[in-house]
Amino acid sequence: MESGKNKISTKDQIERLIELMERRPEFGRGKPQFGCSQNRVKEIWEEFALELNSFGPPTRTASEWTRVWVHYKANLKRKLSNNRNNLVATGGGPSQEKSLSPLEESVAQLIYIRSQVTPSGRAFGTENMPPASDDEEHGNTMSACPRPRLGSPLVQTLASFSLRQDHEFAGVAMLRLSVWSF
Repeated sequence: MESGKNKISTKDQIERLIELMERRPEFGRGKPQFGCSQNRVKEIWEEFALELNSFGPPTRTASEWTRVWVHYKANLKRKLSNNRNNLVATGGGPSQEKSLSPLEESVAQLIYIRSQVTPSGRAFGTENMPPASDDEEHGNTMSACPRPRLGSPLVQTLASFSLRQDHEFAGVAMLRLSVWSF
């Protein structure tokens, strides 16, 4: 059933691809382990392709399976983003939220995509609803952008600028610091 360019992966192939990514989460996130050469990454994707092609047509090369994974993640991110936009939209009418399949839920947890789609914090002067963060589920409570502490090197550097001749830069920097601290 291979038809030129339009190869449609089977459900078994997609399920197996997700299982492979769960076993090697660094590949699922698109960030191979430190020290892993490009040749080794290609070898691993070749192994993945061999295993995925054993589930029957369509057969693909390693680079095509890489593209399938990238597209799967992009479509999932688009679906979550559309759900987020529908959630915060004003106006009447029924909700157009699309629920995630169990496979999509596992991929969302694997690649920590919820924090990209629904960031916490302020946007355009309004406070967003705090998302169900993937990091909190995994015990990681460090924020992506922590506020500088008064004794931090950044604050000390900014304070040293105020002692220099460059008062204009120090004023702008201290103004930014005051915006961060509230």
